[in-house]
Amino acid sequence: MKRIETSVVIQMPIDEVFAYVIEPENMPEWAPGFVEARSTSDGPIRVGSTSSRVTNFGGRDSNSEHEVIEFESNARMAVRSNMGPMEIKEIFEVRAEDGGTHVTIAEEVTTPLLLRPAEWIFGAMASKNIHKYGPALKDRLEKSN
Repeated sequence: MKRIETSVVIQMPIDEVFAYVIEPENMPEWAPGFVEARSTSDGPIRVGSTSSRVTNFGGRDSNSEHEVIEFESNARMAVRSNMGPMEIKEIFEVRAEDGGTHVTIAEEVTTPLLLRPAEWIFGAMASKNIHKYGPALKDRLEKSN
C-alpha cells in the first residue's frame, strides 16, 4: 500500500470547512484533475453514501464510483473506490488548530501483488495532484469567507 498526503491550515471554523470538503459537488472547485463530481445517494453524507466522479488523470477522462466507508462528523471521512485493479481510499481529516482548521487529505492505494512493481508510477502521478489540493482548498475557502 502506498500512502500520499497533504495538509493545510485554513482560517475558518471546522464545521464550515468539513461541510465544504465532504460535498462531492465541491471537488472540481478545489481538487485539480476533477472535472465533475456528484452525489448518487439521497440524504446527508454518511457511511454508505455514494458519489460519481469524472477525473482527468494523465490527460484522459475517467469515470469512477465512490462509497463512504468511514464518517465522523467534523472530524473524518474515508471514501473507497476502484481504478481498474487498484483500490483507492481517500481520507479527509479535520481538527482545530491555531484558531482555524487543520485539514489532512490522504490517498492510500492498494495494488494486487502482480502490479506492485508499477505502484510507484501511480503514486508519482497521484502525488503530483494531491499536493495541489491543500493550497487550492485554502485559497478557495479563505477567499470566499
